[in-house]
Amino acid sequence: MLSRQEPPPAVAFPAPMNPEQQARAQIDRLLASAGWHVCDVAGANLHAARGVAIREFPIDPVAASPTTCCMWTGSDNLPPPEVIAQEIVDDLEAALEQFRLIAADLNGSDAGTG
Repeated sequence: MLSRQEPPPAVAFPAPMNPEQQARAQIDRLLASAGWHVCDVAGANLHAARGVAIREFPIDPVAASPTTCCMWTGSDNLPPPEVIAQEIVDDLEAALEQFRLIAADLNGSDAGTG
């Protein structure tokens, strides 16, 4: 009697990727080959490697979609907090001065500082 053979199981092929998905996959491969730990938010471990790239990191809970990637490089290469704070203050003061100059120019005044 001939035995009836079961057909081989269907092989599930991944759905074709759109251009954005292809670009993200390529970016992930490049980051991984450069030593970055690439992961989703759920699998994020900031201590997994010197550099951690978190896909689709939510930066604003109200935003319609998350940002593409959040990259964490650890804190041992950052300057002390007081240096960072002073740099931020300096940048804000320089920006404020630029806005004052623009406002004075728009008002036809040459009193650009206040």
